[in-house]
Amino acid sequence: MKGGAVFPPIVVQKVRDNDGNGKEKLICIDGWHRVTAYREYYKDKDNGNAKDATVVDAILWKDTILDKTECLEELRIESARMNLKHGDRLSQEDLRYHLLKIVKERPIERLEGIVTELARTFGYDASYISKLIGEEVRRRKVTRDVQILRLHLLD
Repeated sequence: MKGGAVFPPIVVQKVRDNDGNGKEKLICIDGWHRVTAYREYYKDKDNGNAKDATVVDAILWKDTILDKTECLEELRIESARMNLKHGDRLSQEDLRYHLLKIVKERPIERLEGIVTELARTFGYDASYISKLIGEEVRRRKVTRDVQILRLHLLD
């Protein structure tokens, strides 16, 4: 920014948060590093007061207002996919973090084939994705009764 570089617009999405008040809010899908860089850049120019990031160029991902609870997995996937394509790419740790959030929040009955699905979604080999999340998928698939039996046998 100091050198005059022009950055692409950030990608945002309007969501309805179901935290009891049902308010709409804007979330950043892609470009969070640009938002923080913008704030930091203008903080120095504005006597220490960071300007509101709403003046950053932004485009909407989808024109509709999404229910955050219903679309959270889709939003996470799209955010990670966009990050894999450009800029400060996701590290293996960051990718694993996003994948684990998806695995942990997805209902158990929808875990079958998730490694292959996520590998296709993110353009990786299934063995690589399995290395990152396979243990958590296996752990979640084990029924409660089997876990109790295993613990009992360890005594």
